[in-house]
Amino acid sequence: AKALDAADMEGLRNILEENGFAKIVAHAPYTLNACAADPGLREFARNTMADDLMRLEYLPGNYYNFHPGSHVKQGTKVGIQLISDHLNRVLEHNVNTTILLETMAGKGTEVGRSFEELAAIIEKVELKSKVGVCMDSCHMWDAGYDIVNDLDGVLAEAWPRGGYRTVSWLDPGTAPGEFPLCGHCGLCPIFGIAGEMLPLDGRLADR
Repeated sequence: AKALDAADMEGLRNILEENGFAKIVAHAPYTLNACAADPGLREFARNTMADDLMRLEYLPGNYYNFHPGSHVKQGTKVGIQLISDHLNRVLEHNVNTTILLETMAGKGTEVGRSFEELAAIIEKVELKSKVGVCMDSCHMWDAGYDIVNDLDGVLAEAWPRGGYRTVSWLDPGTAPGEFPLCGHCGLCPIFGIAGEMLPLDGRLADR
């Protein structure tokens, strides 16, 4: 990766502070797989994330979001253990970034398709205060959570399982004026209803 310019990063920090920017959410490369069957791929994921976290120390107090990974026929339990092991190896007490586990749709062998799976990962993380959850509304809908007609029920289900309680960021899956990432028509009910409800829901304020 390109070497960082410390003076440039300081200038960015000043701009962010002077203009009241909200927290920054960096997204890990989609190629990372913390629970890959290949040890070499897991090592690549660890090294890449560790380097990203080092770089984010120049912008302390922000977020780093990542897809938990795919267990590749090793089984969900193995995947959960490998992801938590990964986090325990990259997280240190002096890290000033919160790592976010993104809710997944559950395609193929993806881990993180339910609040239970995310909670199981977090339960095994030693520095739990440095880990949170990113609720991706598109992924949640695809995983079977009815955030359009039963948002209250979804949040109630998430609460006791460590999801809602540790939510740090909400990803509606699309930006204003853009098409949703999962389609091209721009008419999906997720974004017509939940896309407006979720960001404005008071229970998610300041999370």
